[in-house]
Amino acid sequence: MSAAGGPPGARLAILSGASIGLVMAVQGVLPALPAVQEAFGISTEQAGLFTLAYVLPGVVLTIPLSVIGSAVSPRTVLAVSLLAYGVSGAAQAAVGSYEALLGLRLVQGVCFAAAMPLTLAMIGDVYGPSRQIRALSVRQTTITIGELALPLFGALLAVVSWQAPFLAQILVIPLGLAAFRVLDGRLGSRPPELGGARALASVVFRQDGAAWVMLMSFARFVFKFTFIGYVPILLVQRAGASVGEAGVVVTVAAAGTALTANRMPRLLRRAGPSVLAAAAAGSIWVALLALAFVGDWRLALLAAVVFGFGDGVLTVLQDAYVTRLWPAAVRPGAASVSQTARNVGKLASPLLMTGFLAVASLPVAFALMAAVAAVMVPGFAGLRRLDEVVGDLPAPAAA
Repeated sequence: MSAAGGPPGARLAILSGASIGLVMAVQGVLPALPAVQEAFGISTEQAGLFTLAYVLPGVVLTIPLSVIGSAVSPRTVLAVSLLAYGVSGAAQAAVGSYEALLGLRLVQGVCFAAAMPLTLAMIGDVYGPSRQIRALSVRQTTITIGELALPLFGALLAVVSWQAPFLAQILVIPLGLAAFRVLDGRLGSRPPELGGARALASVVFRQDGAAWVMLMSFARFVFKFTFIGYVPILLVQRAGASVGEAGVVVTVAAAGTALTANRMPRLLRRAGPSVLAAAAAGSIWVALLALAFVGDWRLALLAAVVFGFGDGVLTVLQDAYVTRLWPAAVRPGAASVSQTARNVGKLASPLLMTGFLAVASLPVAFALMAAVAAVMVPGFAGLRRLDEVVGDLPAPAAA
């Protein structure tokens, strides 16, 4: 291995694997939550803190931790975060109180806030412009496949014991060790003179189109968590579907996301990024609006396919804008702002839906959320001025 780290393929494998590992604390352990409730005798309201304790650090700490990590050593921060993430995840299987478990969840949330933006920023440094889209496509396809497989994996482990899904997070530790060995310590680094969190955010938003790029990151998770969290309720309550049938609809949408993300390099050779971004928002608009009127879960499968296309386009484009619009010195900061926008989107989805449901029915709430997506179509189309910078380049370039 050279001083510059392992080969690009090995580095992409580590960064993609780290991205999957960093969602294990949600996707891989949520199936065990009912068993956790039983083990600790907690209420449904207390169970809600399980996810909140993990997500909240990402909203508050992602940008400050990016400032620290980029100025010190991104590779070290990523590797240490993965090690701490795996250890604290597995340690949750041995706690004697729910409070201790929540404390360890907070630790994992901090690790996620520090590490996840670096997995994106480093890809921008590993690959030249013409190969970034393929690398981002591989990363996002891998994450989506993990999001499909991890809940099943966690559910099977939860049958054995509520502790088993937590113990499984020990698998993240080897990724942390591999990150030390394979990644280049200079990847994702930036000059310290860019300043603290406020100054860094100011620099990030000077870039033309930055506000729309961050809105794209925010919106994608608002719509995704609305689909995951409320489509099953809608189909069971309004379309007479079983829980299993509703789960099939959600799975089909996730499969559509993975397939579309995988095909993004080809799609970008046929259409500009702004056209695809506008089409994605339009697809999500149509899908959510259709779900407001659907009366049969089988028809909802069509809406799921349309939603999956839109989600798959946005999941790659939001990263492509970050890796291409900002120079290497600012890229980690841009990635951290984008990750913060995503985390806020995760929290905003239930808040928006709760607000809509306070004044209207669930189908009307879906129609209102569809209207939110419709408003974004012209804004994303307006990013056409950046197509030449972000679009896939035909000429090959060495990583």
